[in-house]
Amino acid sequence: MSSVEPDKEVLDAFVKEVDEFKEYYDYEALYLKHAASKTAPTAIEKTMTPLQLYKVDSPLWTRPYTGEQVALVNQTLRDPLNDKTADLVFGAITAGAKTSGDLLDYMLNSRIQPTIP
Repeated sequence: MSSVEPDKEVLDAFVKEVDEFKEYYDYEALYLKHAASKTAPTAIEKTMTPLQLYKVDSPLWTRPYTGEQVALVNQTLRDPLNDKTADLVFGAITAGAKTSGDLLDYMLNSRIQPTIP
């Protein structure tokens, strides 16, 4: 979960046996990393930011991030997507946030403020 480029054979094995590990790991994050490793980006996807890829439901948004960071995005953005919140979360993980505490620290020290509905 802490590697930006996890071993593809390990991810393949994990995805095949995901039911056994659901209670121990954030399988959704690793599943997305696995899907991204198997997806060739189109010409347009190569020009898109991770946030843009996320918004179009492409697993390719996970490529520059660790499994932990992918899980952080998934956990934080489960509610309806708010553009400012998404900007904040992607800004934080791009800056190296790995935990919700890092995300909070980034938000408190950032000029980007999420809109509260």
